[in-house]
Amino acid sequence: MIMMVAVLGLFALFSIWSINRTWIDGMERVSELRRLSTSALEAQVSFKVQVQEWKNILLRGDDPELLAKYRAAFAKEDAETRTLLSSVAQLAKAQGFDEDAQRATALVTTHADLTQNYEVTLKEMQGTAAVLDAATAHAIDVKLRGADRALESGIGRLATDIGAASDASREALITSVADRYNALHGFIISVILGALAVMGFVLYRLLRLMKA
Repeated sequence: MIMMVAVLGLFALFSIWSINRTWIDGMERVSELRRLSTSALEAQVSFKVQVQEWKNILLRGDDPELLAKYRAAFAKEDAETRTLLSSVAQLAKAQGFDEDAQRATALVTTHADLTQNYEVTLKEMQGTAAVLDAATAHAIDVKLRGADRALESGIGRLATDIGAASDASREALITSVADRYNALHGFIISVILGALAVMGFVLYRLLRLMKA
């Protein structure tokens, strides 16, 4: 009986350690996915601000000071968006999320191409003029209208998909740990009941032998 209790105790301790280790590792992976999702959302917000700064260039580009101001702001948000998307790609690759890393890398390229398209179009249509007149600004807007939608949607889908993967991973982890806990609980109860039955039988036999 002493050996049985010792073995049962050691098994229970190992099982508890294993369940705890599984929970910690699983939650770390969930946290990594959540951080990736947050970074992608931040990139989407930054890109929206970049697009707004582009609209400010077109709307207020007839003032030299405002044109310079909004072009600088546009460049700042461009760099911020590129940095965030690159960070998502690097983190995803480092953490083993290869598909997400490839999607983020493709978005980095798409973003760079779009920014270049904005800048080249602005330079060509503005020419040597110090400001943007209303007609030129309208022509640029018509030419590039809606060019940002696919990229914004792509970044949003990436963030949503990573977030969904994080939620699914967390639910799977909770289910797995609960199943292992229930299995351990049932096993220990079964062993205890079996041990009590054996002890009861042994005591019964001893009492009969003593009476005899």
